[in-house]
Amino acid sequence: MINTLYHALGWISEKLSTREKHFIINTIEEYRDERVPLQVVTRLIEAQAIRFDHAYLLEQILLQPFPLQLTDLSDSGRGRDVQ
Repeated sequence: MINTLYHALGWISEKLSTREKHFIINTIEEYRDERVPLQVVTRLIEAQAIRFDHAYLLEQILLQPFPLQLTDLSDSGRGRDVQ
């Protein structure tokens, strides 16, 4: 998955500032270290793909692996349902 994330980043990296690239790279590394979930990284990449209207990247399953309706959001331990 790490290689896939870096590959996706490669499609838009030329349009990003150095700070933006480092931020996404650091977030990928946080995912590698299991400090953030995969969706954090994919949403960052998706946001940049939207920003630059990168049609090819936006069509990739990586960014939308399943329909939004199948997303089950629940609280991470406080017993609340997220609406």
